[in-house]
Amino acid sequence: MQKIKINNKLITILFIVYLIISFFINSVKMIYDYFDEVEIGTDFNKESFMALYEKELQDMTEEDKEELEIIKQMPDDEFEGYVRQRLYINIFIILGISLAITFFKNIFLIILFIVIKLVSKKIRKEKLNKDDFKRIYLLNETSNFITPCFVCRQALNDYCNDDLEIVTYNKLGESKTYLLKDLCNESFDEDSLK
Repeated sequence: MQKIKINNKLITILFIVYLIISFFINSVKMIYDYFDEVEIGTDFNKESFMALYEKELQDMTEEDKEELEIIKQMPDDEFEGYVRQRLYINIFIILGISLAITFFKNIFLIILFIVIKLVSKKIRKEKLNKDDFKRIYLLNETSNFITPCFVCRQALNDYCNDDLEIVTYNKLGESKTYLLKDLCNESFDEDSLK
């Protein structure tokens, strides 16, 4: 059977590309919604801007009303620069919000990705061997003692020696100790294939 080799660099690049695409889609949608909300079209001029502002007059602060009076007195060429500046500022704000949304929407994936990268790097760096584990502890919330399930026993059998101690505690603080070879006396291992 051929082992599948995972290319970590490719996975990292694909993940970053996914985040960039997610950010781009969020940004385009938010900017489109912004322009749709402020009703900026090709015929946008000082009069349509003033009409848009006056629609929201009842919600305006005193500062907004003073700014509106200044805009009314602006010459047309200054007004175009003012509007362009306001649009750029708003677009940068939208991009910042979009970046935050992309980050928080994908926080679980980002954390999972970092953990997987760290664990895989550690496993590659330090090859595990069966002598690394001497004892494991299990705690049950009842007065009964528990032992590993059969899938766990198989995993323990694959990665640990037969003399691994399995110490199990109940809620009363009493303990029992088992050896892996006692729990897995007829287990499947490498020797089964020979």
